[in-house]
Amino acid sequence: MALLVTVLAMALVTALASAVVINTSSEILIAANFRDARATLTAADAIGQWAFADLGARVSDWAAVAAGSRQSAFVDGPPGRRRMQTGEQIDVGAVLLTNPGWMLYAHGWLNDLLPPMMMSDAPAPEYVVVLVAGDPASADRLRVRSVAFGPHGARRALQLTLVRGPGGILIESWEAVV
Repeated sequence: MALLVTVLAMALVTALASAVVINTSSEILIAANFRDARATLTAADAIGQWAFADLGARVSDWAAVAAGSRQSAFVDGPPGRRRMQTGEQIDVGAVLLTNPGWMLYAHGWLNDLLPPMMMSDAPAPEYVVVLVAGDPASADRLRVRSVAFGPHGARRALQLTLVRGPGGILIESWEAVV
């Protein structure tokens, strides 16, 4: 009888220990996904700010940008597939197909925008895409969509509306895209 009670107690302790291990593993995965999502949102924010500065400083003809006839110098090749460090694939062409009416302005690895002195030992794994679309109401308004792809399927997008006026370029709106 004592042996049976001991075996049942050990089985109960083993089950509890297994539950703790599974719970801890789940928490680690949740934290990693949260970290990746936040880093990817930060990358989308950074490329949106970069696009605002680039369009304000280097581009005077927003109609050409909105028509797709003018792109940024930040382009890492023709639209196609890119492989993330985690092995996942990003298809820049598919990004265009899922955003009808938008034109490709810039795309590449976020690290390629950073000067060498800003690089850390562990490069940022985010791939970023900037899409633009004109505003039919005004030639002085341009919509910009910044999309970032991070590890483990993280994807975040922001949309900005830029307005050009006598005082320069302003951001009229800045919102997350679902």
